[in-house]
Amino acid sequence: MPGVRYPAVWPHGTSWQDEPAGVVLPGGDVALLGTWVSGGGGYHSERSRIESVTNHEGTELALRCAEDPYREVAIFNPGSRVEALD
Repeated sequence: MPGVRYPAVWPHGTSWQDEPAGVVLPGGDVALLGTWVSGGGGYHSERSRIESVTNHEGTELALRCAEDPYREVAIFNPGSRVEALD
């Protein structure tokens, strides 16, 4: 949905890079802010589904940041290859 932001639960091994601001994906790709990414997963609003891939604090933060009409969080499947798209 254009103009809607979804918080993301990234796969294990993902890290943050300050300059330039972006996410370093487990495979080494860097997704700068605004970059489209591709990977297996889905959008979930059920607390139990989100907690299955993160801890309580992560779940609370993700749900607090969900701004779409359905209060969904983007979750990449554990072990999914996530890639930055050009």
